[in-house]
Amino acid sequence: MRMGIILISITVTLGACASDPIYTPPADQTVNDYVTAAQLEEVDEVRKGDRDTWQYVNDRYVIYRSRMDDYLLEFKGSCDRLTDNSVLPPVDLIHDHRNLRASDTFRGCIVDTIYEISNSQRVELRNLGQAPGQSN
Repeated sequence: MRMGIILISITVTLGACASDPIYTPPADQTVNDYVTAAQLEEVDEVRKGDRDTWQYVNDRYVIYRSRMDDYLLEFKGSCDRLTDNSVLPPVDLIHDHRNLRASDTFRGCIVDTIYEISNSQRVELRNLGQAPGQSN
């Protein structure tokens, strides 16, 4: 009898441990780990165009899509202006109207680092931090 209770207790405890991860890394850390593991190459500047777009990854990173290539922009800090569309972002401070460089601003947030990424890396980065079955 006593052995049966112990066995049931162990089974329930192991089941509870396996059902939910104890620690989920912050989204910033997940992307930071990806940048390190994929050995993304830093670039000095991005040639801008009229039809460039961007995709939100999290408050610290966006994917910038130019006419020719894709880039991962990392900001100096958290940038909540990326998701707050209730106010217009401040005018961006740029050194050259044709190029985006580190230390320029994007939607009012200071760009710290620019990484060149491939199409497959863009898809992977978009999917980081999403729940299974959820799509961008």
